[in-house]
Amino acid sequence: MGKNVAIPFIIIAVLVVVVLAGLLLRISDDRSKMELRRVEAQATRVVTPVPMRPVEMKGRGDTVRHCNLTEGAKIFDLSHTGKRNFIVWLHDNHGGQVLVANDVGRYNGSDLVQVGRRIRSGPCSLEIKADGAWTIGIKSR
Repeated sequence: MGKNVAIPFIIIAVLVVVVLAGLLLRISDDRSKMELRRVEAQATRVVTPVPMRPVEMKGRGDTVRHCNLTEGAKIFDLSHTGKRNFIVWLHDNHGGQVLVANDVGRYNGSDLVQVGRRIRSGPCSLEIKADGAWTIGIKSR
Protein backbone atom coordinates (compact mmCIF):
# COMPACT_ATOMS: atom_id res chain seq x y z
CA MET A 1 0.00 0.00 0.00
CA GLY A 2 3.00 2.34 0.49
CA LYS A 3 3.72 2.44 -3.23
CA ASN A 4 0.14 3.28 -4.18
CA VAL A 5 0.07 6.22 -1.74
CA ALA A 6 3.34 7.67 -3.06
CA ILE A 7 2.16 7.81 -6.69
CA PRO A 8 -0.49 10.53 -6.12
CA PHE A 9 2.08 12.62 -4.20
CA ILE A 10 4.56 12.24 -7.05
CA ILE A 11 1.87 13.21 -9.56
CA ILE A 12 0.92 16.24 -7.45
CA ALA A 13 4.58 17.22 -7.06
CA VAL A 14 5.15 16.95 -10.84
CA LEU A 15 2.02 19.03 -11.50
CA VAL A 16 3.17 21.69 -9.03
CA VAL A 17 6.57 21.84 -10.75
CA VAL A 18 4.92 22.11 -14.20
CA VAL A 19 2.56 24.86 -13.02
CA LEU A 20 5.40 26.81 -11.36
CA ALA A 21 7.57 26.44 -14.46
CA GLY A 22 4.69 27.72 -16.60
CA LEU A 23 4.21 30.73 -14.31
CA LEU A 24 7.94 31.51 -14.44
CA LEU A 25 7.94 31.26 -18.23
CA ARG A 26 4.90 33.54 -18.45
CA ILE A 27 6.51 36.10 -16.11
CA SER A 28 9.70 35.95 -18.18
CA ASP A 29 7.69 36.32 -21.41
CA ASP A 30 5.78 39.31 -19.99
CA ARG A 31 9.06 40.98 -19.01
CA SER A 32 10.47 40.34 -22.48
CA LYS A 33 7.38 41.90 -24.08
CA MET A 34 7.64 44.93 -21.77
CA GLU A 35 11.33 45.34 -22.66
CA LEU A 36 10.51 45.01 -26.37
CA ARG A 37 7.81 47.71 -26.06
CA ARG A 38 10.29 49.98 -24.26
CA VAL A 39 12.95 49.48 -26.96
CA GLU A 40 10.39 50.05 -29.75
CA ALA A 41 9.22 53.25 -28.04
CA GLN A 42 12.80 54.53 -27.89
CA ALA A 43 13.44 53.61 -31.52
CA THR A 44 10.37 55.48 -32.75
CA ARG A 45 10.95 58.56 -30.60
CA VAL A 46 11.61 61.56 -32.81
CA VAL A 47 14.65 63.60 -31.86
CA THR A 48 14.16 67.26 -32.59
CA PRO A 49 17.50 68.92 -33.31
CA VAL A 50 18.30 72.00 -31.29
CA PRO A 51 18.64 74.96 -33.64
CA MET A 52 21.94 76.75 -33.32
CA ARG A 53 22.59 80.44 -33.64
CA PRO A 54 23.92 81.31 -37.09
CA VAL A 55 27.71 81.61 -37.33
CA GLU A 56 29.47 84.10 -39.64
CA MET A 57 33.20 83.88 -40.33
CA LYS A 58 35.38 86.09 -42.51
CA GLY A 59 39.04 85.89 -43.32
CA ARG A 60 41.77 85.81 -45.90
CA GLY A 61 44.11 82.97 -46.81
CA ASP A 62 44.75 79.65 -45.07
CA THR A 63 43.50 79.22 -41.52
CA VAL A 64 41.63 77.00 -39.07
CA ARG A 65 38.48 78.28 -37.37
CA HIS A 66 36.55 76.63 -34.57
CA CYS A 67 32.81 76.35 -34.01
CA ASN A 68 30.30 74.33 -32.00
CA LEU A 69 27.67 72.50 -34.06
CA THR A 70 24.39 71.04 -32.82
CA GLU A 71 22.88 67.90 -34.31
CA GLY A 72 20.79 68.25 -37.45
CA ALA A 73 21.03 69.68 -40.95
CA LYS A 74 23.36 72.68 -41.33
CA ILE A 75 23.63 74.94 -44.36
CA PHE A 76 27.10 76.27 -45.14
CA ASP A 77 27.06 79.42 -47.30
CA LEU A 78 30.56 80.05 -48.68
CA SER A 79 32.27 82.64 -50.85
CA HIS A 80 35.85 83.13 -52.05
CA THR A 81 37.41 85.96 -54.09
CA GLY A 82 40.79 84.34 -54.82
CA LYS A 83 42.16 82.93 -58.06
CA ARG A 84 43.43 79.57 -56.80
CA ASN A 85 42.05 76.67 -54.79
CA PHE A 86 39.33 77.21 -52.22
CA ILE A 87 39.06 74.11 -50.03
CA VAL A 88 37.09 73.82 -46.78
CA TRP A 89 37.16 70.70 -44.59
CA LEU A 90 34.89 70.32 -41.56
CA HIS A 91 36.44 68.18 -38.78
CA ASP A 92 34.88 66.97 -35.52
CA ASN A 93 36.77 65.95 -32.36
CA HIS A 94 36.24 62.24 -33.08
CA GLY A 95 38.07 61.93 -36.41
CA GLY A 96 35.06 62.62 -38.61
CA GLN A 97 35.49 64.94 -41.58
CA VAL A 98 33.45 66.29 -44.48
CA LEU A 99 34.63 68.20 -47.53
CA VAL A 100 32.41 71.31 -47.61
CA ALA A 101 33.96 73.12 -50.60
CA ASN A 102 36.60 72.38 -53.24
CA ASP A 103 36.76 74.79 -56.13
CA VAL A 104 39.23 76.98 -58.04
CA GLY A 105 38.91 80.75 -58.30
CA ARG A 106 35.91 82.83 -57.34
CA TYR A 107 33.26 80.84 -55.52
CA ASN A 108 29.77 81.47 -54.20
CA GLY A 109 27.87 78.39 -53.10
CA SER A 110 26.21 76.35 -50.38
CA ASP A 111 26.52 72.88 -48.97
CA LEU A 112 24.23 70.91 -46.68
CA VAL A 113 25.92 68.91 -43.90
CA GLN A 114 23.98 66.51 -41.69
CA VAL A 115 25.62 66.84 -38.25
CA GLY A 116 25.19 63.60 -36.36
CA ARG A 117 26.14 61.29 -39.23
CA ARG A 118 29.71 61.57 -40.51
CA ILE A 119 30.27 64.60 -38.29
CA ARG A 120 29.35 64.45 -34.61
CA SER A 121 27.79 67.38 -32.81
CA GLY A 122 29.93 69.46 -30.48
CA PRO A 123 33.25 71.24 -31.03
CA CYS A 124 34.35 71.25 -34.67
CA SER A 125 36.97 72.99 -36.76
CA LEU A 126 36.99 74.34 -40.30
CA GLU A 127 40.27 73.88 -42.16
CA ILE A 128 40.30 76.58 -44.83
CA LYS A 129 42.72 76.73 -47.78
CA ALA A 130 42.33 79.95 -49.76
CA ASP A 131 44.44 82.55 -51.55
CA GLY A 132 41.88 85.34 -51.24
CA ALA A 133 39.18 86.71 -48.97
CA TRP A 134 36.48 84.26 -47.93
CA THR A 135 33.27 84.17 -45.91
CA ILE A 136 31.52 81.20 -44.34
CA GLY A 137 28.06 81.28 -42.83
CA ILE A 138 26.59 78.32 -40.95
CA LYS A 139 22.94 78.03 -39.97
CA SER A 140 20.42 75.37 -39.07
CA ARG A 141 18.15 74.24 -41.85
